[in-house]
Amino acid sequence: MNVRWHHARPHLDVSDSVTAAHTFVLRPTFVKGREALNSDRVRDRIWRANSFAFLPKGTTYNHATEIASDWIAVSVSKDLVREAAGEMNGTSPLPDEAFVTDASTGAIMLANTIRAALAGDAVPDPLGLEQDLMDVVALWWGASPASSTPAAARIAPNRLRRVTDYVEENLSSRISLQDMADISGLSRFHFAKAFKQTTGTAPYRYVHARRIAYAGQLLRGDVPLSRIAYMAGFSSQAHFQTAYRKAMGLTPAAYRDCIG
Repeated sequence: MNVRWHHARPHLDVSDSVTAAHTFVLRPTFVKGREALNSDRVRDRIWRANSFAFLPKGTTYNHATEIASDWIAVSVSKDLVREAAGEMNGTSPLPDEAFVTDASTGAIMLANTIRAALAGDAVPDPLGLEQDLMDVVALWWGASPASSTPAAARIAPNRLRRVTDYVEENLSSRISLQDMADISGLSRFHFAKAFKQTTGTAPYRYVHARRIAYAGQLLRGDVPLSRIAYMAGFSSQAHFQTAYRKAMGLTPAAYRDCIG
């Protein structure tokens, strides 16, 4: 899976591109221009704010815009799209043709979260970003990530214990949604739904909470803050300070001072 946030200045010459993978595109703002889709025929086009497009692999897409514009593009493999369709919708077929429609409110909110992370306006959380991307694919596919089916409602206790044990043993390392899903023996989409149904929280929120709790234990000693950040799996001391203050209402240093 690959995600990019694009920003383009106005350009009147129709540019040509071919999608290398199945791609979901969200344009958050109104844009006026011209386009040609799998054809040499160029037509005037108005993209409404928060319009969503699905471009199958190999789609030839030509466009020009009269004003500056930006958009988010999430490229995924055919297998992942089929996995999303199967897990989230059951029997939805994979479209063979490009289409444009309105994005759901949930997809727009997730896209803005991803945009903030990519733009550096928020501290990126790799596991959280991975979960957001999974949810974007599911939402843009027309299904809610919060929905569940009886067959995928819960994770068996022994599988859940293997996952939670793995998290505890690897808090200092990068933990991905795929890692957790593999240990549970489920697909990423199935695992994310089942984990939340079983524990009441999303996988990335659970891991984040365990990192905060472990850091709190370490703060009771004299381990340097920079070392605690590494041991608890935060990307930097700044990331640790921001995350800890948001979760606990105090910076790590202030918390250490309080417990004395």
